[in-house]
Amino acid sequence: MATDKLIDTVRKCVDVVVIGAGLSGLMAAVRLDRGGLTTLVLDKGRSVGGRMATRRMDSYRFDHGAQSLNFSDPQVLPFLQRWQQEGIARPCDHSATPDESKSGSGSVSGILGISSFAKSIAADLSIRTGTLVTRLVPQVSGWLVISDDDTRVAARAIILTPPMPQSLDLVHQSDIELPTDMADRLAAIEYDPCIAVMCAYDTSEPIIPSTFVHMVDGPIVVAVDNFAKGVSPRAGAITLLTTPEFSRSHWEVSDSEIVSRILSAAKAVLPANPMSTRVHRWRYSRTAKSHPDTYSLVAMPEIIAFAGDGFGRRDLEGAALSGLAAAGAVLEALRQES
Repeated sequence: MATDKLIDTVRKCVDVVVIGAGLSGLMAAVRLDRGGLTTLVLDKGRSVGGRMATRRMDSYRFDHGAQSLNFSDPQVLPFLQRWQQEGIARPCDHSATPDESKSGSGSVSGILGISSFAKSIAADLSIRTGTLVTRLVPQVSGWLVISDDDTRVAARAIILTPPMPQSLDLVHQSDIELPTDMADRLAAIEYDPCIAVMCAYDTSEPIIPSTFVHMVDGPIVVAVDNFAKGVSPRAGAITLLTTPEFSRSHWEVSDSEIVSRILSAAKAVLPANPMSTRVHRWRYSRTAKSHPDTYSLVAMPEIIAFAGDGFGRRDLEGAALSGLAAAGAVLEALRQES
């Protein structure tokens, strides 16, 4: 490897490093880029989107995290309009969660899966996936961000958007001391877990009577027909999302036992024997207790901000607005610094 290429791999300099390529992190990076700052997004996952996740199983396609989104705020409506123009957004007749129904443009799902929205935003950004940030080191004029492969990025500011327990773990292992009141409020953010069970059936017709079937009793919150939703090109792609209570009590249980229990609970609406199944565990699926503010920022004097769906509202639009607000605050702080 050429020496100059090695140096470029080991160290880069940007204005802001955004950690986490979920919706909040992506929106933050867009706002920073539009504000004229150089930005790099780092994410430990293989792809962007976080819980806006879509997976293929053979010829089936499943949304196995977030199922739909509803944008009504003027700050984020242009993104929805862009997705509609790109032909990747499709109206949903019903919301994936009953408590998220609200006025505005209505719920939409991604024609190629909900991850297509994240990929659309990411297309204009500088992003490195498969990169686990392990340490944040304060510098004279900002931060040094170090990843598990020893990649080092110098930045004037950092925005952390992962689930708060993961963000605080990184802060603690970096020996960073936040103001006590700020640290206490961040630590108070709570999340519920969820287990997603994906089932592929050999059929040419939709299996359940509507895109979303909400289960009132038992371990299943909702059953989703990904074919009826327009995500899977083949009929028979069903996602089952479990309650927080079931998820907690079965977190360490084998995938086969989870599938058996969930299919038994779903026997009223689903056939018993799918061709194949897959299980995915979301430890931080949905915010149970949120931070009262839209974001948190502190200059120590190094600027570090926290954003995500743990702030303000508890839906995807809230996560997007949190990222935009945190980026706006970082922009202002860096301008005052200059």
